[in-house]
Amino acid sequence: MTTRRGVSAFGGGALIVTLGGLIGLGGAEFRLPLLIGTFQFPALEAVIVNKFVSLALSVIKMWRAG
Repeated sequence: MTTRRGVSAFGGGALIVTLGGLIGLGGAEFRLPLLIGTFQFPALEAVIVNKFVSLALSVIKMWRAG
């Protein structure tokens, strides 16, 4: 991964986390356009990645909740 792409990924992730946290979502509504538009994922792959991240976040939330 190049430095520019890494910085872009970090910035995009930080934005998604901030927006998702402010409105109480995991950020799925913001992740998909970023994956398709900015990172040029094909639509099907972007949906799969988005679903996996949502599942992972849900598992982590349940695990941390006790």
